[in-house]
Amino acid sequence: MVDSSDTTFMASLQQLVVNLLADHAYSICELAQECAQQLHEPMCEIMTPLADSLCDMVDRGRVHYDRQQHLVMLG
Repeated sequence: MVDSSDTTFMASLQQLVVNLLADHAYSICELAQECAQQLHEPMCEIMTPLADSLCDMVDRGRVHYDRQQHLVMLG
């Protein structure tokens, strides 16, 4: 069961990802580091929700992962 704080955190994380990717593409590791820094969370706490968020965002066409360059970018 997902509680409302998890849902709020995921929404905040997805919005942060969109805001960051508006500037330029990131590797997954760089994106995780930047999200952790801006959310004042340890990177180990960011990795799973970030992976879940990115999968959801890729499925909905909001972001794209370039496998050749290993970069995440807006859809």
